[in-house]
Amino acid sequence: MRGYIVLHLIWVWHYAFASCGVLHIRELYRDLLNNYNKLVRPVRNPKDSLKVEMKVFLQQIVGLDGKNQIIELNAWLKFIWIDYRLAWDRLKYENVTSVRFAGGENQIWRPDVLLYNRYFCLCKL
Repeated sequence: MRGYIVLHLIWVWHYAFASCGVLHIRELYRDLLNNYNKLVRPVRNPKDSLKVEMKVFLQQIVGLDGKNQIIELNAWLKFIWIDYRLAWDRLKYENVTSVRFAGGENQIWRPDVLLYNRYFCLCKL
C-alpha cells in the first residue's frame, strides 16, 4: 500500500509540473502571435533585405533518364531565417529556448518560394 501511495505522489508531482510547463508554452505562443502580421516581411526597415537560407535533404532518387537528362527526386526542403518579432525573454517563460509552429503557413511569415522545374511545371512551395 505504501508503494502505491509513493507511486501516486510521484505521478501527481510529475503531472503538476508538466502542466505548468504547458501553460508557459501556451502563454509564450499567445504573446508571440499577439499583433503579429504574417503578411509583413520580418525586417525592421522595409528597405532592408532578409537572408533566407535553403537546405535540400535528398531522400531518394526516384528515377533517372540519362538520355533525356531527367532526374526525379524525393527531397526535403528546409528554410531558415530570423524573424525578430518572434523573440522572447526565456526567463519569463520557464527557460523555454525554442518553439515550433506546426501550422506555420497559417501563423507566421514564410518566404514566397517558387520551385522552377523546366521539364514539368512551376511548383509553389
